[in-house]
Amino acid sequence: MPVITTRIAEVATDSHGAEKQLTASETLALRGPCVPGALTFSDAHQKVLAESSSSQSGKVINGMILYDTGASISCFDITAAQKLGLVVIGKTSMTSASHAGHSAPIYSGKLITDQLNINVERAMGASLESMGFIALIGRDVMSIGTLFYHGLDGSVTFSI
Repeated sequence: MPVITTRIAEVATDSHGAEKQLTASETLALRGPCVPGALTFSDAHQKVLAESSSSQSGKVINGMILYDTGASISCFDITAAQKLGLVVIGKTSMTSASHAGHSAPIYSGKLITDQLNINVERAMGASLESMGFIALIGRDVMSIGTLFYHGLDGSVTFSI
């Protein structure tokens, strides 16, 4: 049973341009529960790419992945998905805290962390780059595990 515990301490820049080292607790409060990882093609798509000797085989986009308890399904950053070459497998209507029912592409892909590989068969495309994320892990994935947010310690644990 994989257990992933993450503690991230980042550097923040204030309005005067001065940098300050944040504690893991401050980073968790500022960024939310996230884990470093990568976005790539699903296992099924990677197999097809490998069989066709495609130059896209093994290609990944690295970045931060947010555990988002408010997201009903997982999301991939649209820019990252396009750079990677993920195929749009459908369209859906997305409603978020800032947008009411707008069209969003559906992708199939894979999220990789140090200890977990998650094939996500249906992930919505969303503009996440400006928030510093390549993907959101939604309740569709979190429903198979346990997420523990430890604010005082500045750690997040996800176990399956």
